[in-house]
Amino acid sequence: MAKILDDIFPNGLNIADLTAPPPLPADRQLRAAMAEAGLQPPDEIIMDGKLRRFSTNGKPRDASGWYVAFDDGKGPAGGAFGDWRQGMETTWRADIGRELSAVEQMQHAARMRDLKAQREKELAELRQNAAETASSIWDAAPLASDEHAYIKRKGISNPGFRVHTDGRLIAPLYAGDELVSLQFIAADGSKLFLKNGKAAGAWWAIGGAIGSECKRVYLAEGVATGQSIFEATGKPVAIAYSAGNMTSTAQ
Repeated sequence: MAKILDDIFPNGLNIADLTAPPPLPADRQLRAAMAEAGLQPPDEIIMDGKLRRFSTNGKPRDASGWYVAFDDGKGPAGGAFGDWRQGMETTWRADIGRELSAVEQMQHAARMRDLKAQREKELAELRQNAAETASSIWDAAPLASDEHAYIKRKGISNPGFRVHTDGRLIAPLYAGDELVSLQFIAADGSKLFLKNGKAAGAWWAIGGAIGSECKRVYLAEGVATGQSIFEATGKPVAIAYSAGNMTSTAQ
């Protein structure tokens, strides 16, 4: 009997384990973990080990949220999720109602390493393709006029916006000297980033180059706000594009 119990409960038998309610299904646990991290989970969670995108700001065309999760019966379900716009990333493992055995821990760690390598490879490919698309759109776009409806409504002069073929303004996002993404701004002020473009840690300097010789630099979330600051102070401004990107832009 003792050997049978050891086989069933490799980590030992605890009476509390027999009376505790069973853990939630893995997909519901992942959904709860996303919500706890401050992300709105997608309507459907598919746990097939593939990288999947979802909106984190409620806009249908937004896809900065991502997750990759597995639940194939070869061990505890697990994966990772995050928001590329904010640069946030979290690993996750489902609660199976008991501690993992040493073998299970090693198996899970190996799967997570493979998952991380797969995710980084896929992300690098997406980022590279987006950067090439950004450069193509930016190079072909003419400088916007100060008469554009959005610029006039904000009461600023053009800080360097270009205009897309559909009439939306285009603002660039740089990582170092490399153009990595774009932000599109419609006349009504609605904004959308280029799909798969890098946003976390990317920014734009307006009002002049920002270097060690600058004694004062301002930091702003949006381009219109940044241009207003520049016009009032004459000092260069770094545009972070989102509140979540302010810290990395400042650094």
